[in-house]
Amino acid sequence: MAKSTLAITVNQTKKTLLMVGTPAVKETVEVTLADCASLIAEGLVLVIQDRDAGGDGTPLAQFPLGPASWTVSGADAFCELNLNTEELVAKFASTGNLDFIKFNILIYTLGGPTLVANGTIDIMNFPAATIATPVSVDQEASIETFDGRITALEGEMAEVSKYTDFAGLDANPATLREVISAYKALLNVLQGN
Repeated sequence: MAKSTLAITVNQTKKTLLMVGTPAVKETVEVTLADCASLIAEGLVLVIQDRDAGGDGTPLAQFPLGPASWTVSGADAFCELNLNTEELVAKFASTGNLDFIKFNILIYTLGGPTLVANGTIDIMNFPAATIATPVSVDQEASIETFDGRITALEGEMAEVSKYTDFAGLDANPATLREVISAYKALLNVLQGN
């Protein structure tokens, strides 16, 4: 299936970007970040938010989100950015069929953290009604958090299970199993299982 594309060239010295492509709400967009593959190891993130967010706005779309990860070809970083989010779709609720809305686009790394580029992006309305159900950026972030916590607890469980004497330990295998089970139940609820 054909997807929209968005090619982004970043000027890391000036923290600006140049984009080629016209993304629309409700699409999955194949994004190319030219010469940014080296930033993946530092926790490369792409976020779309309101222009008036004041620096701490809620993401309307974000990559990576959930289990998704960047791919690399040469010096370029690639991702599939989901613009079919509840948060972004809501912004287009009262717009015309051919309208564009200007949003803030941030590219940064978690290591540091370091701002790579900051600019604006025009996203077009996609008024079709037969699109998949939008995901929630907040819910996907919560799922990622719970999944990470489960992995950490399972690691603790493996470590604690090496002991036969639990005196002085904060947790024992039975307690950790209960906590892991509770987190897995919450994760299932968030994933709609």
